[in-house]
Amino acid sequence: GVTVDFGGKDMGFCPSDELALCKVANAGDVLAVGDEREFEIIATGGRKDGDVTLLSLKRIALEVAWKRLQQYRENDVTFSCVLLGKNRGGYMTEVSDLAVPGFLPRSQANSDLATAPDDDESFMNIEVDVKILDLDQERQRLVVSQRAATPRVAADSFRVGTVHEGVVQNVKPYGAFVDVGGMSGLLHISQISHSRIENVETVFTAGDKIKCMVLSQDPVQGRLSLSTKRLEPTHGDMLTNPELVYEKAEEMAERFREDIAAAEKRMQEFEKRLTEQANEDQEETSEEPEPTSGENIAF
Repeated sequence: GVTVDFGGKDMGFCPSDELALCKVANAGDVLAVGDEREFEIIATGGRKDGDVTLLSLKRIALEVAWKRLQQYRENDVTFSCVLLGKNRGGYMTEVSDLAVPGFLPRSQANSDLATAPDDDESFMNIEVDVKILDLDQERQRLVVSQRAATPRVAADSFRVGTVHEGVVQNVKPYGAFVDVGGMSGLLHISQISHSRIENVETVFTAGDKIKCMVLSQDPVQGRLSLSTKRLEPTHGDMLTNPELVYEKAEEMAERFREDIAAAEKRMQEFEKRLTEQANEDQEETSEEPEPTSGENIAF
């Protein structure tokens, strides 16, 4: 630590662990004799050779860091974090220029990190771009998202009937979540194949690269509904020959789009006929002569 003359009766003392947000091996790397800095008083007390006032640089720096993070959140800023460790739920991080600890949930990591095996340490000490999901200074809580900071393919590219390559992120009993161009899509179990599937895990595992077709999109939530079922040349190909499905994906998607266009055309023609019939009925009604006052009207 360092001894500090702060104009009091006795000297102040700043321990090494209160010199900076990061660990300090040598106090001289942070302060030199004669430096003037602003400290925060964290404790006062006595010792045998006189009273001592404990001081901190770290707490002032931490307050500044949280204010900076609040600005990041308010302005939706992308910034860098270093990955320091991993648990089942995600990654422990540290904001690169602020040394504030945070957490990156697995569900908010991009494909490579989201599907990395638990014993994979190749991610250690790499920097990733993130945005803030949750910030609570009082609870010292910082949750970040890599997915939110990843430039997404324009929503127009995800029109219904378009084919995209994706990476399976997670497999659930009801389907598979797929990362498609930075957007999250659900490939529901009912849209995997025309053949019945009892267990999605027999078809997909996390990290699989697939081709799928967009059934619908929610650009506000950044979510897609996907299908490989519609890409099967013959029923059950996703279970017996998925490579054929991917090879024929564009061809089958084109057929799907043609079918949709034909169905929309038939619907438009049907609505047109209904409108014309309604107009004709209205004209016939208006052409009927109105009864005169002297005519008997039978009901």
